Amino acid sequence: MTDQSPIVSFIVICYGEYWEAPMFIGAMKCQTDKRFRCIFWHDGPNPELRKLIESLTKGDDRFTYIENDENTGSWGCFNRIAALKSITTPYVIQTTIQEYYAPCCISEIAKHQDKDIIVWNTIHHSFDYLILDTDLEVKKIDWSNFAIRTTIAQTVGIKQPTHYCADGLFIQDCVASGLLVNNIKLNKILSIKN
Repeated sequence: MTDQSPIVSFIVICYGEYWEAPMFIGAMKCQTDKRFRCIFWHDGPNPELRKLIESLTKGDDRFTYIENDENTGSWGCFNRIAALKSITTPYVIQTTIQEYYAPCCISEIAKHQDKDIIVWNTIHHSFDYLILDTDLEVKKIDWSNFAIRTTIAQTVGIKQPTHYCADGLFIQDCVASGLLVNNIKLNKILSIKN
């Protein structure tokens, strides 16, 4: 019998994206490897989105919904910081509800559990829906297209949450820390940022 403990947690930042919740949740439910957790964190109160997400995930304890009393801004980075503290899975992906993940995303991560960071290319709306050729540097990476060992993410932390390139600066800090020793870039597109 194989271990069914979750291997990756998705911190899913959202801000009123009703139309994208069914797509994100559907993509996660289609994963061929079911060993994941999703924490939806809405930046400010939103009873309608809460109701929608809870109805789409009813009875599935892999999905959790949290919301702030008020909007914190900064692309949800303060929520990312708070959520990161509670993650216990080996890997974490910090994403938004605007992403769609290929059904093989978790299984690809599972193949590479000896790595400190697993990176993949993505199709990205900010690049006119072209492929973002990912690299571990500012403006060449997005929160959504890498899985990082949770202990490394927690040790390094998000130090510049109000910066537009907080994701790239976080990766820059991770590289500078010397903790990213065993890395891999997959030759696959595992996500689309809508």
